[in-house]
Amino acid sequence: TEAEWEYACRAGSTTQYCFDDNPRELVDYAWFTENAGSKTHPVGQKRPNDWLLYDMHGNVWEWVQDWFGTYSQSAQSNPSGPTSGSNRVLRGGSWNCVADYCRSAFRSHYGPGFRGGSLGFRVARTDPWPSDTFTLAAQQAAQAQRPARETPEPPKYTPYHVFRDQEKLPALVYLPGGRFNMGDSQGIGGDDEKPVHEVTLDAFALGCTPVTVGDYLRFVEATDQHAPEWLEEGSQYHIDTGTDDHYSKAGVSRENLDHPIVGVSWDDAQAYCDWLSEQTGEQYTLPTEAEWEYACRSGSEAAYCFGDDESELADYAWYGENSQNKTQPIGTRKANAWGLYDMHGNVWEWVYDWYESYSQSAQSNPSGPAEGSNRVFRGGGWINDADYCRSAVRGRSDPGGRSSGLGFRVARRV
Repeated sequence: TEAEWEYACRAGSTTQYCFDDNPRELVDYAWFTENAGSKTHPVGQKRPNDWLLYDMHGNVWEWVQDWFGTYSQSAQSNPSGPTSGSNRVLRGGSWNCVADYCRSAFRSHYGPGFRGGSLGFRVARTDPWPSDTFTLAAQQAAQAQRPARETPEPPKYTPYHVFRDQEKLPALVYLPGGRFNMGDSQGIGGDDEKPVHEVTLDAFALGCTPVTVGDYLRFVEATDQHAPEWLEEGSQYHIDTGTDDHYSKAGVSRENLDHPIVGVSWDDAQAYCDWLSEQTGEQYTLPTEAEWEYACRSGSEAAYCFGDDESELADYAWYGENSQNKTQPIGTRKANAWGLYDMHGNVWEWVYDWYESYSQSAQSNPSGPAEGSNRVFRGGGWINDADYCRSAVRGRSDPGGRSSGLGFRVARRV
């Protein structure tokens, strides 16, 4: 319905756009006249809103169910528009629209038989949800009864719920605790992926995506510390002043704000987490190695989150076969079953643990040894073949190590 569409577009905001009132930021979220080149673009290439919905502003107008009519001043519950009319409603603006037409509240309408090069749609599903999928149905129903003008508060800690602690901080997915088998169950990995052992974890939240260039540079600007290697003053790898073009060849740029940050050490990554903790009063950290693998598997015991067939990996990951030898925008491959993007490929991700061999014993909330010489990273990267992107693969480096294929995502205690 039109109301459902606007509720989803706003994602809790009351501003002109899902992000704020500044139309100059629209280029980060939408394809419209300023950047579209007079054509549609692949979905999901721009930033999503806070509820991880892509292309709500721009790219194409979207048909909604309602007949067009004027609004009522009365509060409404689940409205679906007038029972008849001559035009159906369109929302969102498109590639051939100026910024004003892409506002969250903007309405257009055409006859239901009309077709055009800037008109599309997205689907909704309103069937009753299985009881084992959503356990807080009563809380969600109560939330739906609030007037639409209120900023909705997402229910805290609903399984797989996406939330942010503050605007412009990384989006997180709440993951309920559970038990899983950690390690290489297929017998195809290295010795350090064995033995397979049972791990039990408490609930936690994890970044929906790796930390982006835009996310990380806000931290650098705020603290004047921990610049990535490709922007570090005096570095041979500085993309403007350095003598080594290693990062430039890998496509690293200040302008690629939606690419994963690279060129950061474990120490840099943990400093970013500490800064988020200071900004929010919550406990941010790097995920433990067990938390990372639990989240990557998302219930799977196969080689990858989707199964054992590596021919499907290109749907989920940027890696050596499809990355064009550089990082790619986050969230542009399929998510796993728990709504996490880029767990396979794009960049390796630092985790909290010092590296050591596995124990055969079952463990509860392991966080690795108390000390060591190398920290662990996980997931594979844009330069690697499919085998290195398996859920169980482990990498390691000195905590001060940096590279063009190594980034991180954040975890948060709940």
